[in-house]
Formats: sequence, C-alpha cells, structure tokens
Amino acid sequence: MLNALIIDDEEDACKNIHYILDTHFSERIHVLPAVHSTAAADHAMSNHSIQLFFVDIDMPVESGISFVSRHAGSIKNVVFVTAYDQYAIDAFKLHAMDYILKPIDEDAFVHSVQHILDHSLARQPQELQQFAQQVASKEPIDVIVLRDKQEVTRIQIKDIIYIEAEKAYSKIVYRTSKSMHTFYASHNLAHYEEILEAHEFIRVHKSYLVNKALIAKFHLKESFVLLCDSIKIPVSRRKQAGLIKII
Repeated sequence: MLNALIIDDEEDACKNIHYILDTHFSERIHVLPAVHSTAAADHAMSNHSIQLFFVDIDMPVESGISFVSRHAGSIKNVVFVTAYDQYAIDAFKLHAMDYILKPIDEDAFVHSVQHILDHSLARQPQELQQFAQQVASKEPIDVIVLRDKQEVTRIQIKDIIYIEAEKAYSKIVYRTSKSMHTFYASHNLAHYEEILEAHEFIRVHKSYLVNKALIAKFHLKESFVLLCDSIKIPVSRRKQAGLIKII
C-alpha cells in the first residue's frame, strides 16, 4: 500500500482530497495526516516513507514548486493541486505526474490517481530475486517472495491457486486464511512454469498455470478444471491427455 501526503494550507482542500482518496482508493492508498506547510512536510518525510504527494503551490513561507524543486530526485509521484494555472510549465519541468486545478473535478482526480497507480505497477522492480537465487542453488523452497515499490509479500507456495498470463506480466492468485488476493508480477508465465514445476504446478492452457493439489474436478467434455470447488480454469484440448494422466 502506498503512503500519500497532502500538503496544502487550506483545511477544506485537504479534507476534500482525503475524502476522494478514501472513497476510491482505500485498499491501495494510506493517507497520512495532512500538513499545512512545507516545513511540516519535511518533518512528515523524516518519519514516514511516502510514495505519493498532493502539493498545493501558493503556500506561506515556501511554495509547493520550491518544495518539490528542493527535493528533486528524492520524491516521486507528485500531483500539484492548485487554484492557479500559470505554474503548470514549472510543475512539469519538475516531472509532476499531473497538475489539477481547484475546484477539484472528482472524476478527473480519480482518473489521474489511477493512472499513477498503473504507472507504478508497470515500473515495479523484479520481485522474485530471492526466489530465483534459491532455485539456482537447489535449496528447498516453500515461500515465494513478491516485491513491488511499496511492500514485500511472502506467500506460501502451497497457497498459490493459479497464475494467469497478462501480456508481459503474470497475475498470481493466492489465498490466505481470510480471503483471496491478486498480485501482478513482472515476469511471464513461462518463468513461473519453470520455477514451480517441482511443486506440481501444471500448465493446463497457454494462459494458465494451476496448483495440481487444488484441482477439485476436471470436466473433460467442457474442457475446464475447478480449483477449490469454485474457480473455473479452461483446459486446452492438447493438454487434456496429459492432465488425465497426472490427476
């Protein structure tokens, strides 16, 4: 989950931005207490890891433009939220993700934040380095480590239900004691097929790798498997014979 900081000397503006973020992105963004000056923002940055900034421009003592310029290279994902349109060129020279005018249009704001989240996903680093090192060394592996820019997640391999190809990415669907979860990883499906083969994950379709232990039923006529009694995954015709032998 990303930490977001709102920097604005207007209390109502802070409340409005906080409300929109909580309404639309509560599962992906944690909003820190808003601050009303760049000095307070500096203090917040010294106490928190912050990945997303919503910055007003016209503030006492130091402007938002000056604040971002002062931290150039150390802060990313900045959205300027201001009543003034004349600073847009300066903002984008600082690589701002967006420049939103007050009063805020909620739909435009939501679209902007969603774009930032998608962009962060596309830039996520290699999340299985530790796992790959274990594979190369032939060490026993029970846990897969998934990393993105905000957090590290350790997953028991036995809890992975299936992995689906998503163009250059893979969608990893796994379960915990409470619910199911999804993680988008920056490797293709062939990568996971190779490293999970020893754990009896099987390729049932060009787009799906499934956990054999979780196959509840195989419907030969309609060519699909049921995982955990409810998740329906297609099986390609050329994979049917091999799947019958395995299960």
